[in-house]
Amino acid sequence: MYATYTEVLKAWEDSINGKNLSGVLGLYSRNSVLVPTFSSHTLKAPKDRRDYFKKLFLRPGLNVEMHPETLAVHRSGKLSLLSGFYQFHAEVDSVAVAFPSRFTMVLSLRSSHPILQHHSSQMPRDL
Repeated sequence: MYATYTEVLKAWEDSINGKNLSGVLGLYSRNSVLVPTFSSHTLKAPKDRRDYFKKLFLRPGLNVEMHPETLAVHRSGKLSLLSGFYQFHAEVDSVAVAFPSRFTMVLSLRSSHPILQHHSSQMPRDL
């Protein structure tokens, strides 16, 4: 189990940057909902999350950089609601590209699989 939400975020970031499939999948509860950054589908099944991250990890140059100064946290007991910004980096057609993104996560620190819900989307352009 994780003692703090920062430990969960660090484990998620390290798993993405290390392309550690079992590490990242192990953070999500069996019934968690993932609305991923690079898909238009909501992922509710473990197999769907596995397929998404497997495909994501094939992307050359993939990494994520958290922006902890943007983090907002609301806690109630052992549940935490997090929101903030991170930036993905990856190669697209052999060119390094940054994808500024925002996220929300609902965590249960009582579980060894603490992510109950995770929504992530690329930052929209200003109108």
